[in-house]
Amino acid sequence: LLGAEGAPAPRTIVVAGLDATLLPGAVPLEEILLGPAASLPEHPGAGDVAYILYTSGSTGDPKGVMLTHQNALCFVRWAAKEIRLTDRDRLSSHAPLHFDLSVFDLYAAFLAGASLHLVPEGLSYFPLPLARWIDEERISVWYSVPSILAGMTTNGGFETPPRALRVILFAGEVFPMRPLREMQRRLPGVDLLNLYGPTETNVCSYHRVEGMLPDDRREPLPIGRVCPYDEAIVLTDAGTPAAVGEEGELWIRGESVMQGYWNDAERTARALVPDPRGEGRGPYYRTGDYVRRIDEEQLDFLGRRDSMIKSRGYRIELGDIEAALFEHPAVEEAAALAVGEGGETRIHAAVALKKDASATPRAVQKHCLSLLPRYMVPESVLILSALPRTSTGKVDRVRLATYLHDGHPPEA
Repeated sequence: LLGAEGAPAPRTIVVAGLDATLLPGAVPLEEILLGPAASLPEHPGAGDVAYILYTSGSTGDPKGVMLTHQNALCFVRWAAKEIRLTDRDRLSSHAPLHFDLSVFDLYAAFLAGASLHLVPEGLSYFPLPLARWIDEERISVWYSVPSILAGMTTNGGFETPPRALRVILFAGEVFPMRPLREMQRRLPGVDLLNLYGPTETNVCSYHRVEGMLPDDRREPLPIGRVCPYDEAIVLTDAGTPAAVGEEGELWIRGESVMQGYWNDAERTARALVPDPRGEGRGPYYRTGDYVRRIDEEQLDFLGRRDSMIKSRGYRIELGDIEAALFEHPAVEEAAALAVGEGGETRIHAAVALKKDASATPRAVQKHCLSLLPRYMVPESVLILSALPRTSTGKVDRVRLATYLHDGHPPEA
């Protein structure tokens, strides 16, 4: 619970079990609950901070993202309308509360009067039981990261389409083409929406998948058009607006953009910047993501600034390497990482294989060579039983880098 609009936040409620000393200015939840009700503001404003989400830290130092009531509400209202959510729908609670996907699960359900079904503890990351649970609970709208859906599809889930499922939303990662095509085949008639947005903006663009994806497609889905509550500009490396067909960094401003980073004015000032065109209508958030303009409205995702590397003089997008790794028939999960070694950037990869499948690191490298230029082929491939995950289900690249450095995962 934070201060009034425009005022410094004097305190925040911390959930039970978290050490309040970890956040400057924080108060334990128990202290708030024991205090007088009169001390709580009766009518929080739309611009008041509603919650703070810490980014996963899968690629760097976690940041406390301050999001307001309006930030959440604009997305929830739009999403409920876009998928025609009603009181007859049944949603799940798959995303943990510290992950922004949970904002839709909870508040879209409340907005529409839909029912919300709690995923049993311990079931969230077991693909086959989770796929059965979706059917048994007659879930009609499902929202999760692509790796969860890919796991359910490639491990034998959805062999019979869930009886009530009508919409699948996914966000947070690029959905590899092969499991996405397979999911389309297994779930005919289910609407698929690719939602895009950093934690700092929640969802700011979307792409509805229309028609069956071709078998030879390897490039990722577009991130589509900007949601109606936000606006975007794409700036080239020269700082000029990108024309159709040109690449650049995506900048977003509007109702969904965060208030700033908790107790970090310097980082906030770097992220929320004035309109470079001098229009002065509020700050833009620099996403750090590179996109290409497909047309005046549609955007194609190219990759994160921090995943575009230079190796041996070539600019490389790690996502292109991961797409090639996923095309190997034995590969279940894949990640490519750039590691600095002696002033040079080297590419390495880690994969997990399908059940009862086999492949050697050399075979995976040879497969990549058939699809990629030699300079993009990983110098080493680590084969694991499963890739490490963060608590939100994304690949934990920090831990994975440690595995690659050591040559193997630490002993359990």
